[in-house]
Amino acid sequence: MLIQKSISCLLGGALGDALGRPVERLRSDKMLEYYGKEGLRDLATVGLKARITDDTQMTIFTADGLIKSFLKRGVDKQGEIKPPNMEIVYDSYQDWYNTQTKKFSQCTPKGWISKIEDLYTPVGPGKTCLESLKNGIPGSIEQPVNSSAGSGGVMRVAPAGIMYGKDPKTAFEVGAQCAALTHGGTGGYLPAGFHSAVIANLMQDKPLQEAFNNSIEILKTYKGHETTLGLIEEAMKLAKTDIDPKVAIEKLGYGFKGDEAMAISAYCIFKSPNNLKEALIMAVNHSGDSDSTGAITGNILGAHLGLAGIPKCWIKSLELRKEITEIARDLANPRKIKNAIIKYPH
Repeated sequence: MLIQKSISCLLGGALGDALGRPVERLRSDKMLEYYGKEGLRDLATVGLKARITDDTQMTIFTADGLIKSFLKRGVDKQGEIKPPNMEIVYDSYQDWYNTQTKKFSQCTPKGWISKIEDLYTPVGPGKTCLESLKNGIPGSIEQPVNSSAGSGGVMRVAPAGIMYGKDPKTAFEVGAQCAALTHGGTGGYLPAGFHSAVIANLMQDKPLQEAFNNSIEILKTYKGHETTLGLIEEAMKLAKTDIDPKVAIEKLGYGFKGDEAMAISAYCIFKSPNNLKEALIMAVNHSGDSDSTGAITGNILGAHLGLAGIPKCWIKSLELRKEITEIARDLANPRKIKNAIIKYPH
C-alpha cells in the first residue's frame, strides 16, 4: 500500500506539472482565447508526450538525495530512518543544476537518475534555484542563503513526506530544510514543510481534513508561520463557499510565492477532494504559476486517492512515467533497493 501511495503521489504531481506547463504565466484572457471559456482541460502533448518541467525534475532529484542519505546514514536504534544529511540532498540538486546548464556528454553521472538523458533539457527552471545552486552554498532554516519566498521550494518536496511518512513532524522539518537549501524566506520553506507533513499524514491513511489539521498544528510551532497559516486557512474556508473558483483563486494570489502556491493547491484539493482530474484542471487555470500549483495538488490528491484516482489515459502520455514509478518504489522502500550502492552512489 505504501509503495502504491508513493507512486500515485509522484505520478499525480507530475501530471499536474505537465498539465500546467503550457499555461504557466498565461493571462486569463489569453487562456480563454486559446482554450475556450472552460480553459485548459486536457494534457497538451508534444511528440505524443506530456512534458514535465523543473518541478517534477527537482522532485526526482529530491528523492535521489534522500535515498542516498538513507544509504549513508541508515536507521536509528528504533529502526526508523534518520533525518537526512542535507549536504547530500544539496549535492543531488547540484546534479539537477548540471542538467539545466550542461550537455549530457559534459557530465559524469552520479547514479541512475543522472543517467536519464531526457532530463538534460532546460525546462524554464526558477531563477532562485539556479542562482542558489550556482553559488554552491547550501542554505538552511538557521542560516538562510537568501530571503526568497518563491514557490521553487514547495513544489519539489513530496519525497520527504513519503520517506518520513511515519513521523509527520520529521517530514515537515525535512521538507522545510530541503526547500531552505535554496529558499531562505519563511514563505518559501514553511509551505514546503507543510506540504511534506500533509503527505506524511496521507501515507498513514489519515483522512484529508485530518491530514491538513495535523499539519497546521505542526506549522504553528515554527517561527514566522502566520502568513502561510493565514493563506491556507483562507483557502480552506473559500473551498466551502459557492464563489467561482477563478475568483477564489485570485483572492489567494498567483502562486509564484510558496505560501500562495500551497494555498491555491489547498483550495483546489478541498473543492474537488475525490476527483484528481477536476482538481488539477482547477489548479492550473489561473494567471500564475500553474505548473507548481498543479504539481502540489497532484502530489497530495495522488497520495490521498491512490492509483485508482489517476486518469489512466493521462499516465500513458506522461514523460518519464516509468522512471518516476521506479523512483517512487525506491523511495517508499529504500531498505530493499537492489544494487543500491551502484544505483545511488553516495
